[in-house]
Amino acid sequence: MNTRDRVPAAPVDIPGTVLATWRDCGRVYFWQVRGWVHGTTRSWSKRRLRAAIRNSLFAACGLIMSPLLVPVYAVMIASPHSRYYLDVERTAVLAVAATKRSWLIQDHASAQPGSGAGKVLREKLLPTILSAADRHRIPIVLETSVPELETAYQRDIPGLHFVEDAHLGRKTYRRDPTPSAGAGE
Repeated sequence: MNTRDRVPAAPVDIPGTVLATWRDCGRVYFWQVRGWVHGTTRSWSKRRLRAAIRNSLFAACGLIMSPLLVPVYAVMIASPHSRYYLDVERTAVLAVAATKRSWLIQDHASAQPGSGAGKVLREKLLPTILSAADRHRIPIVLETSVPELETAYQRDIPGLHFVEDAHLGRKTYRRDPTPSAGAGE
């Protein structure tokens, strides 16, 4: 495999969702910043102190650097290797980026953190994403520092297993394709 090759990009057409466009980059970016603030306000137990500090720093830096980072989000959204899925009401986002060896679930945020919009979007996306990953034999990787999201991913993604403690209080998880998927193709 050429070092520039990546696994195929995630599916485009998933019912009940739309793909983000450059017009959504500011909205998606500020949802991320708002999510960091939300994570900070919900992270005051001793176990979550690192995540609270990280989220506070990310939120402060994110606001200060927004003139530089919003265009970065525009590039990520426009990349042929990533899909930024929004619900049709455009109230939640979840991105799936194709790396050299896996699909990376990232940038899961909503206009109103804690509203349940992210959960509804996950329920629409995950069956199709998991089925396509199995069909193409692509592992799924994700990182999170949010215990509630960690629990939701473990509940919603069969076969997801802990890989390692990553940087700044984040945890890395992986789901390998199911052995029976793609049989007979």
